[in-house]
Amino acid sequence: MRRALVRGLLVLIGAVGLAGCASSSPVRPVSGAVVFAQACQVCHSLVGNEDEHKQGGDLLGYRMSGQSLTQFSREMPVGRPLTPADLRAVVDYVLRAERGAAG
Repeated sequence: MRRALVRGLLVLIGAVGLAGCASSSPVRPVSGAVVFAQACQVCHSLVGNEDEHKQGGDLLGYRMSGQSLTQFSREMPVGRPLTPADLRAVVDYVLRAERGAAG
């Protein structure tokens, strides 16, 4: 499952990168997976265990509400502040992953 998640993220990141090759404007993350990979994955994992020993831990173990996760995400030290669209996308992505892990 972990390999499938990583493979899916890499395919998605590659597709987003290729989509912007013909454009002169910067590519903006359009999905929660991309935002997570770019802004969260340095400190957090989303695989259901702590094997990676990341500083912020694995987010599947926290089980936060959408409101709590949104506030938590606003306070994280990312390289740049998340836009409202990026914030919504990454919160939805993590909540879907948590629901999938619980079911």
